[in-house]
Amino acid sequence: MNRRTIATGIGYLSIACSLAFWAWAGLFLFTPLNRSDAWLHVGAAAPVLWLVLWIAGALLGLIATALGSRRWILAVILALASFGAAALMMSTIQW
Repeated sequence: MNRRTIATGIGYLSIACSLAFWAWAGLFLFTPLNRSDAWLHVGAAAPVLWLVLWIAGALLGLIATALGSRRWILAVILALASFGAAALMMSTIQW
């Protein structure tokens, strides 16, 4: 495989990591399970899991940018924006 193909694969993996939280949240927010807070918990280390996924998304985006096209910097911005939006959303939840 050439370098550009690898960069593209890493870039799409970065986007998947960045949007994993929203896919998981959407699964619970638009189904009958929307009245529970179970969507926040994937296990004992759920907050760490989401944080690791956002960090991985940003790092993979940087790797894709270094290996391939500079447009993959948008994947890094997506990871940071996703983290910021989730943090803002979580801060409004009354526990």
